[in-house]
Amino acid sequence: MSRIGKIARLPRHIRTDLNHRLDDGQEGQPLLDWLNGLPLVEQMIEEQFAAVPISPQNLSEWRQGGFREWLFRQELIEQACQADDYADDLNDEIVTSQLAGKLAGLLAARYAALLGRWNGDLTPDMADAICVLRGLNKDIALLQKTLQSAEKQQRDRDRANDEEEKWELEEEKKRATAPMWAKLEAEAMALSFGGGEKAQKIAEYLMAVKHDLPPPPEYRERPASKPETQPAPKDAKNPKTPPSAPVSSKLIKPNQVKTKEERAANDVTDRPDAATKKEVP
Repeated sequence: MSRIGKIARLPRHIRTDLNHRLDDGQEGQPLLDWLNGLPLVEQMIEEQFAAVPISPQNLSEWRQGGFREWLFRQELIEQACQADDYADDLNDEIVTSQLAGKLAGLLAARYAALLGRWNGDLTPDMADAICVLRGLNKDIALLQKTLQSAEKQQRDRDRANDEEEKWELEEEKKRATAPMWAKLEAEAMALSFGGGEKAQKIAEYLMAVKHDLPPPPEYRERPASKPETQPAPKDAKNPKTPPSAPVSSKLIKPNQVKTKEERAANDVTDRPDAATKKEVP
């Protein structure tokens, strides 16, 4: 159940501390003075409740609501712990997996005693006794089935734990013997590659990968070296860029190839008396 009161909006550790104080029997006013004096509570009250402090009415409502729910959860936890302790003590004294069978044996003895006193007439007392024994028989059968299921689960857990421990032991052995096997296999592989220093290095690297070992030193990543920067000259505080050389551009000359007619026309036009000269008949 979600609550929206002032105390319900406090952080969990403050509410838990308050519940323990209430469970110890502390009085209301000292609790209010303690609550309203906490910095986190003052900040929450100022932001969400216009700086109105936690009142006795708020504390009373919490006693009837959130505190009771907390007490109920604490009782459940305590009962579960007690049941677990009782089950452990019971396992130390008797074999619980055989308990249902022993109860079934007692029930069979009760059946035998009842039938031994029965004269064949189905009286009301006899019918009630048979009904009770039949109900007990169903309960014992269900109990036996439950105990067998619990025993199977326990066996599965034990088996899983044993397999995990065995796997961890095997992994530890592999880690301990991996360097030796890697060295032996690397030597054999280097010979298959033709021998030599280069083949030996390649084989050592491959065996390191296979056995999950650190690679050889020559194959490990090295940090990239930073380029060395040369110090700037003292008189280069305000470096000046040299003037750029003038770019000479060549003018595109017109095509000087002319036909004979064009040259003749130009010669006539360039003469000073060309404008006044008349054609002689």
